[in-house]
Formats: sequence, C-alpha cells, structure tokens
Amino acid sequence: MSYLQYEGLVSAAFLSPVIPAPLEPQLCTLVEQAPVGDDWLHEIKYDGWRLLARKQGSDVRLYTRGGVEWSQRLPRLVEAVRGLAVDSAWLDGEIVRLDDDRFPDFEQLQRDMRARAERNLFCQVFDLPWLHGEDLTRWPLLDRKTRLRETISNSEQRIRFTDHLVGNGADVFARADALDLGGIVSKRIEGTYLPGVRSRDWQKAKCWRTLTVVVGGVAFDKDGHFEGLLAGTPTDGGLRYEGLVEFGLSRLGDLRQLCFELATTEQQFIGEWKPSDRRFWLRPEVGIEIRALPRRPGRFLRHATALVALPR
Repeated sequence: MSYLQYEGLVSAAFLSPVIPAPLEPQLCTLVEQAPVGDDWLHEIKYDGWRLLARKQGSDVRLYTRGGVEWSQRLPRLVEAVRGLAVDSAWLDGEIVRLDDDRFPDFEQLQRDMRARAERNLFCQVFDLPWLHGEDLTRWPLLDRKTRLRETISNSEQRIRFTDHLVGNGADVFARADALDLGGIVSKRIEGTYLPGVRSRDWQKAKCWRTLTVVVGGVAFDKDGHFEGLLAGTPTDGGLRYEGLVEFGLSRLGDLRQLCFELATTEQQFIGEWKPSDRRFWLRPEVGIEIRALPRRPGRFLRHATALVALPR
C-alpha cells in the first residue's frame, strides 16, 4: 500500500467514524389504551415492516427487525439513503406501501415485495439512534426526532418523516380509529433509545374491529404446520372468504374434535378464493366472534383473533 493510499484510509476513518452493526431496534409494548399526559408523543402506527437503515460513507445496508439484510430487495431505497447528506447514521423506521390516498396497504406491500416493485414503497422514519458516528441513544426522544427531521429534510421523497402530536393520547387514538388506521404508537418524550428492549416507554394501541365469521376450513403451511382457521361470511352460494383467524384459538375448545365432527370434502368458499392442497374443509356450521385490524376495501383479515365460539 502506498503512503497516499494509507493517508486516504486514515482521512476516511476520521471523516466517517465507525458505527455499530448490527443495531437491534427498540420494541413496543401492546396496550389497550393510549397513555395520557403531555410527557407522551403519539405517532400513526403504519401497517408495514420494521426496517433499519445503516449508512457508513457510501455503504448502505437495510435490515429487518430480525437482522435480515434487505438491501438487495430495495435498491431504490438504498440509493435514497445513500443520498443523505450525512457521513454515517442509523435510521429506524418502517417500510410501507401507500395507496393513492396515502393510506398504508399491507397486503399490497406483500405483493410488491414479492414482485420487486418499489414505485409505491416508502420508508416512514421515526428515530435516529446514531448520527455522524455519535451515539444518540441516550438523547431524549424529542431531541432525536428534531435531529431526524433536519437530517432527512432534503432527502428523496421515498424517505418520509413520521410526524407526531404531543399529549391528548385519547384524542389522537380516536382520530386514528375514525380513519380506519391500524392504531397509534405512544412514546415518552424524554425516553432514551433502548436497543433490543420491549419497553413501556414505547406503547402501541391498536384500532380493533369486532365481527362474526363462519369457519369453513383449516389451513396448513408448506411444511404441514397449522396456520389457522379459514373464515368467511355467508352469501348466496357459499362463503365469501375473509381471511385466516390465527390467534386466540384456545378459546374455541377442542379444535381436533371440531375438525373430526365437521370434516367434508366439499370446498366452501366462493369468489376470489384460491384453494390449494394445504387446506382441510369443514362444514360451515360454526360461527365465531373475532377482532381484527381495520382493512382497506377488498383486503383480507389482519391479526384476526378469536374471542368466542357462538352456539351451534
């Protein structure tokens, strides 16, 4: 290595301090009601996938919550992060798919990710744990968000600042609920960033919807593991497929006995339902009350949880 090459490496090291890799994201605690008080700020809970972006000079890496690298899957977002006027940073946010009305659409997000279609994918950034090689995790949240807004103010539109409201948590939640959003995330204004910790300083309250569905079958994944109950609503000619009920199934009693009693070879669903060889059909004789997140028109159930089985 020549002296000039060595000098260049040393200069680069000073200009672009090394930041940690990987960085585990701080996690939220699920609550039924948003906290009150002016020591809390509240953000929209976007329906997407958690994503962290690491920039070290021109090197940009994108990571999921579990530490899987997604840089190859989102090249446009990589270029947008590379274009930020910072030498090094960690950005914490969520990859979302926004429709024409700027509402998040999780089902279309899944399709776009499979198709490698990035045009309507955005990163809603809400925290800045590191900047210019400096550890900001001990900074109060509101100060970190102020720096974040400044940092991405001139960024490409694919990177979006997640705004917030201070105080009035119940009112903010009511507005999100009226708009059929997924919920809100509430955070202590003075809170530090706690990598890898599920903290009560970050709380999420979801906008649940309660509805009644009929069980028409059981679903299994490609490895033969149980996925959930196939649920529909009665219409002329059969059941209109609504989606999977995956949670709270212990409230329904003995599912094996239920499957034994109601097993049939006849497919129960109509419309856009696409059967596969990983389905086990049941006669549509059992109704259940469930709760699920709000959904865009024509979309399937999200986070559907069984509450109670209705009398047969």
